Amino acid sequence: MGITISDASQQINAGAGIRTALDDGLYVRVGPGDTWIFPVRGADGVIGPTTVSRLRAVNVEGANQALAVHVTLKIQQLFVSSLPVPPKKPTIRVEIKNLHFTARPMDLQLQIGEENAVACTPSGREVSIHRGVNNAWTHVGNAGRLRDLANAINVPEIGAKLALNNALRPFDGAALVAVRNGLTASLQNEINDNLLPRDSRGEVLIEVTFG
Repeated sequence: MGITISDASQQINAGAGIRTALDDGLYVRVGPGDTWIFPVRGADGVIGPTTVSRLRAVNVEGANQALAVHVTLKIQQLFVSSLPVPPKKPTIRVEIKNLHFTARPMDLQLQIGEENAVACTPSGREVSIHRGVNNAWTHVGNAGRLRDLANAINVPEIGAKLALNNALRPFDGAALVAVRNGLTASLQNEINDNLLPRDSRGEVLIEVTFG
C-alpha cells in the first residue's frame, strides 16, 4: 500500500505502519547473485521496528549443527513531511538503528512477533552472537554468549573462537557496509515505487540515516 503524501506530516514507528509502508518487503542486493531478503512477516524474517532478514545457513567445523546468520536492524521511524510550498519537495526520512549481523544455532526457534524477534533456549538464555561494522564476532562483549553458543553447537570452548571466526569470516565489517549501502537503495526504491498519489513518485526526497 505504501506511503501517502498529504498536508500533514507523519511519524510512522509502529509495526503495522512500517509493514504497510514497506509491504512488498525489502530485497537488499550486495553483489551479483547475492541478495538479503526481508519478508514483511513470517517464520523466517520480518519487517517492523525490529527487522530481520531471512537466514543463511553457515557450517562450523566440528559443530553438531549449522548456524543461522541474519541481518538485524531497528527501524526507529519513517518521518514523512507534509506537502511543502513548491518548488520545495516533500521529504521522507527512514531512521535505522543498530544494523548488525546475528548468528545463532539453527535448531533454536526464532520466535518472531510483530514487534520483536527473540531466540531462546529452553532454559531461557538467549544464545546468539552479534557483530557490527567495527567489532568482531568474538569481541569481549560477546564472551558470555560465545560460551553459550559453543555449548549449544557442541564445539569445545577452547576452540570455539577460532571455529566461529573461520565460519563467519564472510560476514565482516565490509560485508555489513555493503548491506548498509544496499539497504539504502532498496528502501529508496521500495518507498518511491509505492508512493501515493502516483504523481509524487520521483518527486520526493527519500533519506536513509543510520545510527
